[in-house]
Amino acid sequence: TIGGLDLSEMITYVAISWIGRSFYFNNISRDLMRRITEGEIAMQLIKPFHVQTVMMFEAIGESGFRLIMFTLPIMVVVVPLFGIAGPSAPGLYLWTFLSFCLALVIYTQINFLVGCLAFYMKNISGVLRAKMVSMDFLTGVVVPFTFFPDWFQRAVEYLPFQAISYIPVTIYLGKRP
Repeated sequence: TIGGLDLSEMITYVAISWIGRSFYFNNISRDLMRRITEGEIAMQLIKPFHVQTVMMFEAIGESGFRLIMFTLPIMVVVVPLFGIAGPSAPGLYLWTFLSFCLALVIYTQINFLVGCLAFYMKNISGVLRAKMVSMDFLTGVVVPFTFFPDWFQRAVEYLPFQAISYIPVTIYLGKRP
């Protein structure tokens, strides 16, 4: 047991983290950067709709597509291949899915904020790469938070990142009420 997870839980953790990521992942920051640099955003801002809300619902629609075309097929292959066990209670499936839906909203808003940097910077490609790598660590996709030192866990627990992957997966594992 390392960081409160035994080997089978760790395999389940990694698999469910990446399966969940295939659902909530979106490129709003890259799309917003493109719209800003090409000037397309000016035409959107004069229209009678809220750009951020429209982009969020585009991401929700994309996640519905990703659920059917990526997440479910990945689950069909990965779950039997690695012997991923289901949660201890059947209700945890629903709570895990709901938590990943909330993760989608959080991830979308963070991406929108990062994409808005394109208003102030000429090119945010480096920022996007740094965001992608740091988000994989800060969300707990690559390494669970319990593997980090206590000071790091305390510092990051007040930020929204762990709600993106770590919390949904610990709900699935039955480690979080």
